[in-house]
Amino acid sequence: MEIVGKIELVLLIIFNSGLPTKSQWITERPLQDISYKFESISRYVETSPGGDRKAWFTIMMQAPNNAEPRPSDPRLTWMRVSNVNSAVSFFQANLNNTFIKATKSYSIPKIWLSSGTDEFSFQMNEVSTQETQTQFKGNSCQFGVEKKRSVDGKTHFKIILGNCDSIPYFYAQLKNENDKLLFRELSTYFSQTEEMASQADNTKYRTCTVDTLAIVEAGLSFKLDFTFSIFNENFGDDVLEGFMYMYNVLTI
Repeated sequence: MEIVGKIELVLLIIFNSGLPTKSQWITERPLQDISYKFESISRYVETSPGGDRKAWFTIMMQAPNNAEPRPSDPRLTWMRVSNVNSAVSFFQANLNNTFIKATKSYSIPKIWLSSGTDEFSFQMNEVSTQETQTQFKGNSCQFGVEKKRSVDGKTHFKIILGNCDSIPYFYAQLKNENDKLLFRELSTYFSQTEEMASQADNTKYRTCTVDTLAIVEAGLSFKLDFTFSIFNENFGDDVLEGFMYMYNVLTI
């Protein structure tokens, strides 16, 4: 009965959504900034005679009001400093007493933040020569989401990425009733195009197709995220090694 109900809901959305007869792209999220932006990152490092180091990082950044670190890390503290508006605030994150062995690279842990509908992770660069960074290339990144439905039960999504030196990508997960990932079966229900670019407005975009009705009929669950990342910005110079952003587009 539950599957039948879901199918009826999908059909209701497709045929009674008020969309024009000729399917058109409908804006789900206008092209605008992401909610995560860095203001400054500073660090303090102590080096032992053997070359091992301990590092302390202080990160000042903008994030959604409900953003929280995950999983919890005893070395990390997360504190709201001030409100920007009803959606975002300024936060201070302190990553304390991070041990860096002289014989091992990239041992600084990533910081993962989640606000429910999106996730943001970033990592500091252990070989940076700077003590403080205040200019961040990724702060200019914008993205938008468009959607188009067809009468065959399929849904099409378009991700638009603007002012950003990165590549937009869809990340899809298909699971059965036992919560097992179905890698081989995914291509039956989901496909995405190659990245395309528009020189006129400095944007990149990618589209995908999800067989929404077939997923519901098969009793499967499906999650679709949009993701992009910027890593190795001026490697060896910036304190920020890079970041990754993920936004949930669809969940069935």
